Amino acid sequence: MSRMSSGDMPDIAGIYPNESKFKEYVDSGFFMDLTGEEFLDNLDSNVLDSVKYNEKDYSVPLTMNAYGIFYNVDKFKELELEVPKTWQDLEAVTAKIKEVGYIPFATSLKEGWTLGHLGEAVVGNTMGVEKASEFFLSEEKAEDNAEFKKAMERMKVIFENTEEDALGTDYNTAATLFATEEALMFPQGIWASPVIDKAGAEFEYSMMPVPADNADDTRVAYGVDLAVGISSSTEHPEEAKEFVSYLTQKETAQKLHDEEKSPSVVKGVEAKNTKTLGVTDYLNSNKSFTWFHFEWLPSNDSDWQNMVSAYAASGDFSELTKTLNTVFEK
Repeated sequence: MSRMSSGDMPDIAGIYPNESKFKEYVDSGFFMDLTGEEFLDNLDSNVLDSVKYNEKDYSVPLTMNAYGIFYNVDKFKELELEVPKTWQDLEAVTAKIKEVGYIPFATSLKEGWTLGHLGEAVVGNTMGVEKASEFFLSEEKAEDNAEFKKAMERMKVIFENTEEDALGTDYNTAATLFATEEALMFPQGIWASPVIDKAGAEFEYSMMPVPADNADDTRVAYGVDLAVGISSSTEHPEEAKEFVSYLTQKETAQKLHDEEKSPSVVKGVEAKNTKTLGVTDYLNSNKSFTWFHFEWLPSNDSDWQNMVSAYAASGDFSELTKTLNTVFEK
């Protein structure tokens, strides 16, 4: 962003094409129109269609993300814990884990982006996707919505059953708490799988979605994770297109998936990360929803992260609603 504003736009940029900020960049003329390029034929058409802007292609999506809760399969078996299918199940499992002396959830409350993601997943599965989406964009006061209040109460279940210094714990430290079996669950996106492995996890682990009240209503939050765009001012348009074409080749995308573990948008890539199937299967079954912040104003995503962080620290629902009403102009 700094390079864009200073007139030093890179030839190829990593982007988040669903974000409203990216659409602003397109409107400002920063990105090349790639509509009709042959390498786009290598991509899943449904995903490509989801990131079109004004029915044109300004981005090349390569991988997907999805959110859920990692859990220690070995410890769940040892402690005879059933994998939760509803929020009530999750609360019961949380109580049992705490009772036997383990930390139920590893969290990184120091980093707002992790709280923002968790909040969206909990709100979506508590209120229902359509109602939650409408809530953020409507003029309804936050304190008047009982389902939103219910979702925030559920956030407390996680905040109150995590490590002692959660507010000072960063993302990598939280992953290590899970990897060393101090905590038996870890709410996070599938992107955390290689981080957990790097932290030395020597047990079997898997993922489950953040559950709704009824298992059939559970949905997984997701979005395009890695995507690239080409500068409209590049002095090397053909070379840039050749490199982007290389990124969309099956062999290249397979290597990326093998290293980074995220589901690929490139056709023919074999999914090998069985540890995240408990979440990615929801994508394949269309039991998912795109991140709510894709619909918000560019600044609202960081605003949401900050207000949920403040709520994690204080537990003050009234203060949260005041901030949310102001930020979302309710």
